[in-house]
Amino acid sequence: MPKKERITDAEIIKDIQNVIKEPKRESEIEYQRSTLSATLLAIAMIVAMIVCAVWAPWVIPMLIQLLIVYCVFINLRIRHKVKKVRIENYEVTTATLLHSVDESHWEEEVSRQGSRHRVWVSYYVLRFEEFGYWLIPKDNYLWSGELPMGDGYIYENSHRGDKFIVVIEKKTKRVVMAYHTDLFEYRKTK
Repeated sequence: MPKKERITDAEIIKDIQNVIKEPKRESEIEYQRSTLSATLLAIAMIVAMIVCAVWAPWVIPMLIQLLIVYCVFINLRIRHKVKKVRIENYEVTTATLLHSVDESHWEEEVSRQGSRHRVWVSYYVLRFEEFGYWLIPKDNYLWSGELPMGDGYIYENSHRGDKFIVVIEKKTKRVVMAYHTDLFEYRKTK
């Protein structure tokens, strides 16, 4: 049996932040609109600077400053915001796996160029006796040097009756993260 990796509240926070900042499908359209508007505004400002260079050279520095401020604003708006994660908002406990589910199906996807195509999508879900379902994120335990795992690996190596360390969000009572007790050992930090 390999040595168990020790997890503390710090690693749990890193995992929760990784889950929170995972891009959501709905944000793709918003992202495209934001970048398009930023690009169009930048082009308009460049044209304005060229025109103003002939008639009003003093306007150029002001337009450059506006362009910089706008680009910084758009960049901050586009980035996925990660809210401050506090371990006090989560409960860490153990749970027994009831079953695992592979929810695979064809899904229509819109590319950045606007074309539509179908892709095969797999969602892996673990259901715990006491706490309900956990939709396994695509990438897990990225902080770990030895055990970073994809969702498929966790799904394939999880069996009915296995024990997990689960992280439950206190407000919603949903499972946010899970760690197999054969691989991980939780140590509460004080």
